[in-house]
Amino acid sequence: MILKSKALLTLLLLSSSLFATEAPNPQEEDLFNQHEQSFLVNGEFIYWTVSEGSLDYSHRMNASTPSNGTLASGSARRAQFDWNPGYRITAGYFRAPRFWELSGEYTFIHINGSQSVNRPSENDRYLTPTFEPRIDSPIERATSDIHLHYKMFNLTANRVFVLKNNAHFRLKLGASVCSAWLHQRWRVGYIDAAREASTINNRWQYWGVGFRLNLGFDWFWGNDFYVTGKFTTALLTGHYKNHAKYESSRDSGVPYGNSRYNDYRVTLNPQFILGPSYQKSIGSMRIEVFAGYEMTLWTNLQEIVRSSRSSGSGEKVTLRSRGDVAIQGLTTRLSLNF
Repeated sequence: MILKSKALLTLLLLSSSLFATEAPNPQEEDLFNQHEQSFLVNGEFIYWTVSEGSLDYSHRMNASTPSNGTLASGSARRAQFDWNPGYRITAGYFRAPRFWELSGEYTFIHINGSQSVNRPSENDRYLTPTFEPRIDSPIERATSDIHLHYKMFNLTANRVFVLKNNAHFRLKLGASVCSAWLHQRWRVGYIDAAREASTINNRWQYWGVGFRLNLGFDWFWGNDFYVTGKFTTALLTGHYKNHAKYESSRDSGVPYGNSRYNDYRVTLNPQFILGPSYQKSIGSMRIEVFAGYEMTLWTNLQEIVRSSRSSGSGEKVTLRSRGDVAIQGLTTRLSLNF
């Protein structure tokens, strides 16, 4: 009987040790200062580029021309964006202990790129345009210069959650009222051996307002280092304008093509950010340093207009090449809560 009692007592002690809750580290009891009301200020440096389709402006032939004519042949040359810097600033307020956060965020960046290509040296190979230039001789040189201006504003309300059974993980769920302005200008030039030139300008502009859903998280890994991420998606509706203008050096500034149109349209804008961060609480103040990768996509905006040429009263075939605008690159952030 005594042996049975000792065995039962040993089993109970082992069970209690296995299922006992580990005492929290005093330094990790409130990693996120969740019980401190605070103002927040963020300054972000962004270094982004843009990817778009339908930006080919010429073909450089790499083989002899058949005597019965050709379709598009050779290596396509397309406009490409460089990497350019921009910024994002945020100001807000965190209300504890109700765990609500209100913030306003503004993003600005101007991204551009320039390219050029010359005709091959072989007499039976050419540099062919993808637009209709007003030039009689074979093209000797083609140029491309493209610019995208991007402005974005979000007014966001987030509900902050710190899990009771995992104080290392903070979740933010929220919604935003947002506004965006995007403007793109693409200038293509063609020059022939007689120095006659044609210039094609394609411009589009969009201004819209909408609603955004937000999901963000911070996951503590140790030694004040975290994995930080955010996913958002927005629907915006707004006004769209497009202008395609064709000019030639032989026409004294009078355009031989000048097409405009505008409409109202909806665009979808998903956004993804992920990277490591260093976060440190000093009394009631908290700092964060973040560096990560960001992607954002704009649908139903990019349109490049190409038109065939004929007599003044003749039929013109207008081709509208549509694509998405993908913006991506490095995002770094310095945050201060006080």
